[in-house]
Amino acid sequence: MQDRVKLNESEDQFAYVERYEMKELLSGIMSIQQTLANFMIRLDHQGNTLDSLKKDIHGQNGIENRLQLVQEQANDVTYDVTELTENQRKMQREVDRMRDYIIRLEQKIHSQNEKINELSSKSMESNIIISGVQDSRDENLALVLNSVFKKELELTETQMNEIRISKFYRMGQFSEKQKSPRPILVQFSDSTHKDAIMRAVYKLKEKKSPIRISQQLPEAKREHRIRLYEVQSAYAKKNITSVIKRDRLIFSNGTAYRDKTGGRPQAAEILVPDEDTKDFACGDIVEDNGNRFEARAVEINTHRDVKKSVTNLLRLPNVSSATHNVYAYRFVNQDGVVQEGSEDDDEYGAGRALLRMLRDNNTTNAMVLVSRWYASKIGSKRFVHYGNTGLSAVNRLGK
Repeated sequence: MQDRVKLNESEDQFAYVERYEMKELLSGIMSIQQTLANFMIRLDHQGNTLDSLKKDIHGQNGIENRLQLVQEQANDVTYDVTELTENQRKMQREVDRMRDYIIRLEQKIHSQNEKINELSSKSMESNIIISGVQDSRDENLALVLNSVFKKELELTETQMNEIRISKFYRMGQFSEKQKSPRPILVQFSDSTHKDAIMRAVYKLKEKKSPIRISQQLPEAKREHRIRLYEVQSAYAKKNITSVIKRDRLIFSNGTAYRDKTGGRPQAAEILVPDEDTKDFACGDIVEDNGNRFEARAVEINTHRDVKKSVTNLLRLPNVSSATHNVYAYRFVNQDGVVQEGSEDDDEYGAGRALLRMLRDNNTTNAMVLVSRWYASKIGSKRFVHYGNTGLSAVNRLGK
């Protein structure tokens, strides 16, 4: 009986253990199921995320489309850059051709001007200009000339009879307000008769006569001669001997005078850009009967500074379009000697007027360029405008 009771107790313990293990197993299975459920939820969430990513990548406005659009835009930009580069090359070729054309055109114009001056000189080689002879409205000019040749030049009756004059007249209109008598132009039948008069001109200097007789020359040649005489006079003050031959100033050692600035810059120099520019001062703007005058002044210390400053100013758009660009300069070199010069740019006499303004104001180490846009004739007033607007620019430069 006791043995049976023990057996039943053993069976109960075994059943209890079995139930406990089963319970633990079921709990583990449920935990695994919960884990699997959570995992499935995460997989489902990741699936949704992947679907969203796929939509972002492959959708209508997705990354793929946007990347494709960016690629298309990049291709368009590349095409535009290539097209711009090609257009730039074409434009550069056109600019180079235009530059070459302008240079050739300038050379042709220069050559034609030389031919015109040569033809003008030949047409004037038998002409003289007589200045300083008293002027009146009702004068008999033939008697006036006869008196000049006989009394002033002391020509004999025989010499007078040999001279053949083609025509003569006063230059310009008579005015009661004129400050000086009008010059007389005399044209002889040939240059030999003109030479006979010119051989007697020295007598005017001996008598200290107010009358002056000179050969008629084209304006460009006459202005060049005047400039050479001024340079010759400056060298004479330094006891340097020189003589003018064929529009050249020749020194005693045989060398010829040369403008150290090289004259007005050519198109080939102006059309090349230069970043090394100096500050400049602008003067007053003067307008007269449609004509416009503007001045710019630059500080300079050498002839090289003059050349570079003029070139840089001529590169300015509103300067290069001017009819005339007249300049003058003065500076003291390392030896303490004043160096000066001017350029007319076909506005004959304006350069000397501008230089005279610098001298009168004792201006040194400055270059002034005055631009004129031509509209109408204003006579000698133009020289006043050149001087006044030039002086205003120099004053603002602090010179």
